[in-house]
Amino acid sequence: METSDADRLLGATRAAGRRTRSLLAANSFPMILFGLLALASAPVAEVWSWPATAVLWLVGAPLCAVATGLWYRSRELEHGVAANAWPFIATAVFILVGATALGMAGRGGAVSYAGPLFVIGLGYLVFARLERSVSVAGLAACVLVGAIALALLRPSHAYTIGVVIFGVGSVLLGLVSLVRERHVDG
Repeated sequence: METSDADRLLGATRAAGRRTRSLLAANSFPMILFGLLALASAPVAEVWSWPATAVLWLVGAPLCAVATGLWYRSRELEHGVAANAWPFIATAVFILVGATALGMAGRGGAVSYAGPLFVIGLGYLVFARLERSVSVAGLAACVLVGAIALALLRPSHAYTIGVVIFGVGSVLLGLVSLVRERHVDG
């Protein structure tokens, strides 16, 4: 094989690897979905009560998780490429259980709004590592800093501030990911 043939073959192999990593890094749907759920919970918390907000999350988060799993499965079938799902599932369960437990344990205090946000930030750090995503790590860091600041400062409407930080960041990151996915999918 000539050098130019070897270079072309190596280049094609590298391009296929980049495309596969891009396909596996797709996260627009869950980012937008959970971001919108967070943003929807802000007016619920402001207008109604903590129990109404809890019901929204207790019903909405598992439904969003199932929808996310179905979305990833459809991408797997469409593209023929999949990552090992178990680390992602374990992280999602950690977030759902941890955020729910701290939200309920806090009884309206700082732990009830900063605790779940902190758990979400930790979970997103794990997602960032699994996806090798700097942008998800950046969102996770912002959420963690926000959770710590809210716990220390205890401002009025702290829950709303926290979920807006997470929700807006998640939706924006999801939209950026969507543009990238559309570019990769052709």
